[in-house]
Amino acid sequence: MRPLADAETRRIAVEDAQRSLLVEASAGTGKTKTLVDRIVHLVVDEEKPLASVAAMTFTEKAAGEMKERLRRRLDEVARESDDASRRARAGAVRRDLDSAEVSTIHSFCARLLRERPVEARVDPEFVTPEEGVALELFEEVFEEWVDGAARAGGPVADALRRGLSPAALRDLAATLHAERTLVLSCTVPDDPLPYVRAEIDGLADLGDRVVDEVPSGFRADAKVLFLRSAIDELRGLLDLDLDALAAFRPVTEISFRPGRKGLFTGELKARAEEFRDGWKELPARLASLHGERLLGRLGAAVRDGCLGRLAEAKRARGLLDFDDL
Repeated sequence: MRPLADAETRRIAVEDAQRSLLVEASAGTGKTKTLVDRIVHLVVDEEKPLASVAAMTFTEKAAGEMKERLRRRLDEVARESDDASRRARAGAVRRDLDSAEVSTIHSFCARLLRERPVEARVDPEFVTPEEGVALELFEEVFEEWVDGAARAGGPVADALRRGLSPAALRDLAATLHAERTLVLSCTVPDDPLPYVRAEIDGLADLGDRVVDEVPSGFRADAKVLFLRSAIDELRGLLDLDLDALAAFRPVTEISFRPGRKGLFTGELKARAEEFRDGWKELPARLASLHGERLLGRLGAAVRDGCLGRLAEAKRARGLLDFDDL
């Protein structure tokens, strides 16, 4: 039987215990076997304590399968190895296998939290709710929060007044809740001005590059002059406030068809078309700024209000869902 083309790579993945390794491969190519062989190498050949190994996966089924395959592999080594000491070590590890940390990521996290509830600031008897229970609690907290927020005014009331449906607001809250690890660790921007100014500046720079690359004999061409005029308009937008930007209507019209022989060909044509498209889309882009600002403020309101209340409700009930774990 011919050896596998990546046999040496597989050997390294099993035996190189001095490095952290990433094994990426398609289904059915031997990732679990490699992992099991690596664990056996660690605890039998390297004589590492079984308690120092943590093998984690995503589902209970996969974790059970991995432990069973590890059990069979240890039985095989204990029965068939030519080295008596190796057989003895494999047998000893096999007897301790039920205490091995072969589990799902969530089970592993739950065990650590139950061992250290004070340090983790969690209820030592916390419960991981089923999906239906977690959803019911989310709906209850959201309804209470959105009712109070709508009555209090602010971004929630403004959004509903502008036509945002309660269902869409609920979907936004659900999305932010699902991504709360990221949302709670960053700033939700509620001022689109710095970002749109950077976009405008970038579009003007693109126009400058297009003009600079036009052959010298065409610098006075009407199409190039239109480009220069559009660039000047862009530069004039950089000092405007949000209201003025949202009301912007361009004076310059760029309706040329890039491709005239000797002008706007090849890569220059592609850049000219990119500038033209950006210029034409700019008014609609700027008209959305008020909505963007409101969306940012709405996101911050959901984060600080709804998500905060939901965290308090779970804490009061001693609940930690999968993401909390």
